[in-house]
Amino acid sequence: MKRDEEFWSDDGTVILVARDVEFRVYSGVLATHSPVFRELFSNEHPSRTVSINGKDDVPCPVVTLADSPEDLRHILRVYMPRSHASIFAAREPSFAVVSASIRLGKKYKMNSLYEQSLEFLKHFYPSELDR
Repeated sequence: MKRDEEFWSDDGTVILVARDVEFRVYSGVLATHSPVFRELFSNEHPSRTVSINGKDDVPCPVVTLADSPEDLRHILRVYMPRSHASIFAAREPSFAVVSASIRLGKKYKMNSLYEQSLEFLKHFYPSELDR
């Protein structure tokens, strides 16, 4: 396993594992935006002892996901942004970002992300031939 360079927070409250990449993030942020994550985090999971704010041996749940690390990273950038709060406001997203946002937005019931992503895609690929 390797730690994700972008999303490894020393005070994160959950470790998400996607393939061979670990992301240490804040479970509350994801649970706020996703009822699926909220339910997932309420279940028992194996844990690892970590340090948080100078305290050693704090249990941290480890949750394994079936998603690719690349897709998960795109979603985490939306909900835990470093600079911009929307993937659409600051720049034109790549197809990989839009695709991951649609697929994982639907899977994790992140309705706002899912709907924004579909609208963005429909803008460039309208369903009417004249457009």
